[in-house]
Parts: sequence; C-alpha cells; structure tokens
Amino acid sequence: MENWSIFYWSWWVAVGPFNGMFITKISKGRTIRQVILGTLFFGSMGCAIFYNILGNYALSLELSGEFITTQLIHLGKAASAISGVVGSLPGGHLTIFLFTLMSVVFMATTFDSTSYALALCATEKLEPDQEPARWQRLFWAFTLVILPLSLIYIGGLESLKLVVLISALPLVFVYIMMGVSLFINLRNHK
Repeated sequence: MENWSIFYWSWWVAVGPFNGMFITKISKGRTIRQVILGTLFFGSMGCAIFYNILGNYALSLELSGEFITTQLIHLGKAASAISGVVGSLPGGHLTIFLFTLMSVVFMATTFDSTSYALALCATEKLEPDQEPARWQRLFWAFTLVILPLSLIYIGGLESLKLVVLISALPLVFVYIMMGVSLFINLRNHK
C-alpha cells in the first residue's frame, strides 16, 4: 500500500472542490469555526477512531495467529483481508452486512454530493437560493458511476490511478490561488 500514497493525495486533491462546494452549500448560516470543526476535526476523529480500533484488532488477530492478514495483503487480496477481519468480529455475518450497508450509504452520499456540485457548476445563471435541475444531478451521478467502471474495465486500477493523478495536478495551482484569496478576504473582512 505504500506505493499508493501519491494516488491517495491526488484523489483528495481531485475530489476536494466538489466536496468543498457541497459543504459550502449545506453550511449556509454557520460560522467558519463550525464548518472547520464539523468537517475536519470530527470527520478526522471518527476515521482515526475507526482505523485505530479495527487496525489494532487486525494486529491482534495477526499476532495471535487467528487470522493472517499480511499473507492476503501480499497476495493482493486486501478486500479478503478486510472482510476476514470484519467477519471475525462478534456477530460475523451481521457485522459484514452492517459494514457493507455503511459502505453503500457512504458511497451514495459521496456520489450525491459530487453530482450535486457538478450540476451546480454546469447550470448557467443559477441564483444562490436555487437548486440545479434533477435531470442534471442524475446525469452526473450516472457519469460518476460509468466513468471509473469503464476505466477499470479498460486498464484496471492503474488507469484509474493515472486519470486521478492527471486531473489532480492542475488543481494544485487552483488550491494555491484559492488559499491566497481566502487569506486576503479574511484579512480584509471586518
């Protein structure tokens, strides 16, 4: 997994603008402090707690010899390692079902927010209190499903990683300009 670091950073750079636009839209009326605490702090803490608990549990299984995750990961079967660790929790099948359900809900909300942000960008002359057309949101949602699946079908994960890396590179410069603009606006705000 250590060779995926660039991909993960590129992924966050590529999806950042969509998430930012969605968070901005749903956070109307909140302070900057509330938005930062809600998205960065509590979201990061939830992920850290989840990964620490599940990671330490997987390590415990590995050290006790109950379930060998490292062999599966070295064989390229990370999904089997994850489902094996989750399945060894109390109530194995129910836990896997709940884990899968949470993953589906997470993906649905991610696709919904990204398709919403793309529809916002694609709609001309949209007032701040207006919503984009439902057909545009559906179009972008289907595009978001079809595009990565076709990339994986054509060239596996490597082509998907390459597209994410290429799309993230120009956004780095946009982020720099946005950061400078934010600091200038916050300094001039009274």
